[in-house]
Amino acid sequence: MYQPNMIQSQLETLIERYFSQPERRIVVDVGTKILEQSGKNERLYYVVSGELEGYYHDASKVETKVFSASSGAFIGVHSFFSGSWEASSSVVVKKQAELAWIDRNTQAIDVALNGPLTAQFTPVIVNELSRRQRRASQEAIAKEKALQKLHTAEQMTTLGQLAAGIAHELNNAIGVVSSKADRLETTLIELLEEVHPEASQYFDFGLMRGQNVSSSEARKRGREFEKTYGLDKATARQLAKANPDKEHLSSWLANPQQALRFWQMGLIFMIYD
Repeated sequence: MYQPNMIQSQLETLIERYFSQPERRIVVDVGTKILEQSGKNERLYYVVSGELEGYYHDASKVETKVFSASSGAFIGVHSFFSGSWEASSSVVVKKQAELAWIDRNTQAIDVALNGPLTAQFTPVIVNELSRRQRRASQEAIAKEKALQKLHTAEQMTTLGQLAAGIAHELNNAIGVVSSKADRLETTLIELLEEVHPEASQYFDFGLMRGQNVSSSEARKRGREFEKTYGLDKATARQLAKANPDKEHLSSWLANPQQALRFWQMGLIFMIYD
């Protein structure tokens, strides 16, 4: 999954900060259901090792697999950060797993420096949104390929019935993932407006324009930024990739690391939209 270096570094910091305590780790056996769809969930899990799978049941009780998770994944992101405390899918252990966790009573560490818990976990929300959007894209592609194969088959009546069944199953999965992704996107945007209102211009810049310069142009302009504004090489290169307008450049230079952080978040949304 696509993860810019800055966001990956933030994820590693969060894991060390909140998921390294031995008293908040458990080992769960194969077949254990750690989340029940529509059941109460007040924990955010981090998968240290093992494998888990998520399933969604529609009104007719048809079961659809919506994700697989292994080491490095987070479980319960939507129910934990949406504030509903209600699991949107059932999660079952497929290979003995070690899980670390925090719950709604976990206190944020160093709020003055890092912000509230929701702000600190923004990279996790972004990462989960990206995963779900990619999952929706993969399901849509799989649906299209399956239907194309069925359309070329000779026994149209029988295969037509199969196509309807496959389309129904794939549409279930796509609908579930897309719905959750939309809700997570809304949650993230509201969080940014609440905690970092000044960041919206950089987030929108990444979302609407992305990276619109070539690598050679970014290198050239990066050297200019490095020399003119005394920036380190990595920051100057990233700022050149963002390519802000001249009239807005001064606001980026006021706090380039923060501006680039939120620009990268917007860029992720653009890539997976």
